[in-house]
Amino acid sequence: CITGDLLTHPRGEPRLRELVELLPQPVFAVLGNHDYAVARDPMARASQLRELEPARLLLDEGELLSLRGHSVWIAGADPKRSFQRRDPNTLSQDADLRILLNHFPRTFDRLERDRFDLVLAGHMHDGQITIPYPGGKLLLAHPTARYAAGVYRREGSVMHVSPGLGTTFVPFRFAARPEATELVLRSPQ
Repeated sequence: CITGDLLTHPRGEPRLRELVELLPQPVFAVLGNHDYAVARDPMARASQLRELEPARLLLDEGELLSLRGHSVWIAGADPKRSFQRRDPNTLSQDADLRILLNHFPRTFDRLERDRFDLVLAGHMHDGQITIPYPGGKLLLAHPTARYAAGVYRREGSVMHVSPGLGTTFVPFRFAARPEATELVLRSPQ
């Protein structure tokens, strides 16, 4: 699953498509604010990305899969609608496991109980440039961020915020290691 900010500039699209071809299938993706050039980055240019074969680009839609005898609903929120405060709860569908891909972690606060079992988000780059201190770190770009990176739990749902691989505005990170995360899901039973 890819949680957005695929392109900061359309010229990167051929390389993005090469990399997506290398990923094990199935692959699901959503767009992020950089894909729409809604960012502080002066180099950001909107892409016209609306499909990403062989990955399935989810734009306020989902797909029902059957995996190991269980139904899995994977939905993806279009960040363009998130800017307009679209209700992410409407993307839920009945299944054994319900996953929401959403670029913005703060959407987690708007989810109703038991709508999604797992939320995968990005956006924060783990602060990108941070100042570490004993017991934590100060995120310079987002000093009041509630969800910077890692796993967050709430009644009936878990969210993972990926630190991601990229950068914004300046092409480096400090005390915010890039990461492609592999999650292993286990049933509570």
